[in-house]
Amino acid sequence: MLKILRVNMADLSVKSEDIPEAYEGLGGRGLTSAIVSKEVEPTCSAIGPNNKLIFAPGLLGGTNCANSGRISVGAKSPLTGTIKEANSGGQAGQFLAKLGIAAIVVEGLPQDGKLHKLLIGKDKYELSPADDLKGLGNYATVDKLKNEFGDKVGVVEIKGVIADPKPIISHLKKFRKNKDVKAIVLRIDSPGGGVGPSQEIYAEVKKTTRLKKVVASMGAIATSGGYYVGAAADHIMANPGTITGSIGVVMEFANTQELFKKIGVSAVVIKSGDYKDTGSPLRKMTPEEKRLLEDFVGNVHQQFVKAVAEGRKMSEEKVRTIADGRIFSGQQAKELGLLDSLGNIEDAIGLAAELGGIKGEPSVVYAERNRFSLLELIMGSKFVGVIDGITSAALYTGYLYIPGLGSENG
Repeated sequence: MLKILRVNMADLSVKSEDIPEAYEGLGGRGLTSAIVSKEVEPTCSAIGPNNKLIFAPGLLGGTNCANSGRISVGAKSPLTGTIKEANSGGQAGQFLAKLGIAAIVVEGLPQDGKLHKLLIGKDKYELSPADDLKGLGNYATVDKLKNEFGDKVGVVEIKGVIADPKPIISHLKKFRKNKDVKAIVLRIDSPGGGVGPSQEIYAEVKKTTRLKKVVASMGAIATSGGYYVGAAADHIMANPGTITGSIGVVMEFANTQELFKKIGVSAVVIKSGDYKDTGSPLRKMTPEEKRLLEDFVGNVHQQFVKAVAEGRKMSEEKVRTIADGRIFSGQQAKELGLLDSLGNIEDAIGLAAELGGIKGEPSVVYAERNRFSLLELIMGSKFVGVIDGITSAALYTGYLYIPGLGSENG
């Protein structure tokens, strides 16, 4: 069912109603003239509160017919005192028709005398202040509105150790589906993190590049898993002094057996298989267990090498020559082919806008961050700290750069 939007400037309200029977079958000039004829008193002042300004798409609005995007504008003319209509090209009529809006009827005068703009979306109609548009010409007004509501570059930030991929994946999916977001910047300030989380984000970035351009922007550090997630982007940019690289895998194990002996603590382990407690801090690791873990790390490392080779369009052999855990500056990484260009976050946003086909200064929207919760911080950090202390050494496998551990980590 087609709708008519009634915008009352006196009380700044917007109401939607089904199109009355008297207006059914009309569109464009026919509909604007019918509304003026029926609802505007012939003797009223054309510049007073009782006149009405009507916008209406044509009957073929929303179709593929030629000129179906045009829109008619009608009111009582202040020049002739009669019904007057003008029409305009563009896509306004198409958008209104696709939203099921037959006409917009503006009536009344604002009490404060200020300007307002009407935002129309799917089941959303909203008036908001627009005094910032006062005195602007057509081109300046369009540029300002486009910056606010038009084509955008979305920025997704990855900060700290990569542990939970869900928020990043959610942000990427949201920007991917948002028609106003034409390109995405993945801002990375991370030393890496878990293998699984890094791979999940990498996979989501690859999905996104099939639909929109993604530029990875590296800040102070983007190593190991931090580099891994960026390798899926269409373009990688870093500062000359960014710490990056560290392509490798790390597993760490502590042996507390001698310490426990000194304090008189012993442990009994009951297990279902020879390797079930591999990495236990309560005893020395056997040669067989070490070989098993080395094979595991080698396999995960090969996955890293393959991902970088695919993302950077390099041979696996070439990647393997530099995938020994060493770090690089941004400048060194560029020379090695691990990134495409040098620049800061603003340069990355500008490039993303260009790749996304945005003309002029892009509007930038940052993905919403999770709300801060003091209780969650206190309870969560204590709980996670305890669990990490018990399990991390034995269970953690990471694409993580940890300064001070040399080439044993990645």
